[in-house]
Amino acid sequence: MWINAKSSVHYGNHNPNTEYYMQHSGQAKIIKNDSEEKDLGVIFQDDLKFTKHMTTKINKANGMLGVIKRSFQYMDKDIFCHLYKALVRPSLEYANAVWHPYLRKDIDRVEKVQRRATKLVPELANKTYQERLKDLKLPTLAHRRRRGDMIQTFKILHGIDNIDISSLFTLDTTRRTRGHAWKLHKNTANSTPRINSFTYRIINDWNSLAPQVVNAKSVQDFKNKLDQHWYNTDSIYSY
Repeated sequence: MWINAKSSVHYGNHNPNTEYYMQHSGQAKIIKNDSEEKDLGVIFQDDLKFTKHMTTKINKANGMLGVIKRSFQYMDKDIFCHLYKALVRPSLEYANAVWHPYLRKDIDRVEKVQRRATKLVPELANKTYQERLKDLKLPTLAHRRRRGDMIQTFKILHGIDNIDISSLFTLDTTRRTRGHAWKLHKNTANSTPRINSFTYRIINDWNSLAPQVVNAKSVQDFKNKLDQHWYNTDSIYSY
């Protein structure tokens, strides 16, 4: 069977960039080296910074905002929330456990989409961003990513997603007088990408959750209890 491998991507600063070949009909075909690859809707760059992916999603979301603005002469808070949650926000949240921004400039430019969107409601246009979010009961996108991380962690640890826990996390088995039974061990990390990767960045937030939250009976139950646990935190409407 002939497999048509069009390209390969070398990840890491110290990758030797080895050339790869495939044999077909007695001939060796070189596989060209690319700087990026799209997999399951996410653009992976060879430096693992996801800059192009974020730019693509931001442009798509801004384009949809333009369509909404041109299509609706009247916009109140209820109409806006329905449209925004259905047509705009999903583009900025798909697979964000993978491409989660950690540089301030990237966090700001993703959040800028929602900042601009909330001004579409005339009665809120002259208020500050934080005031608009509170009136609309919309958390920041940064808070939504943090919440999404916790939901994904819950699904992995409780076997809802078919993922080998030991390949991602190590349960902290040391005896403690406080906390919950699902606490995770935190190893040392030296590189910025590693510190901001999913399996590392979630540990402090996850370990700080109350036992009744991490022991929820279902994903929906976990979401409800997590929202109650974080109800008065500053991160909901600011970042």
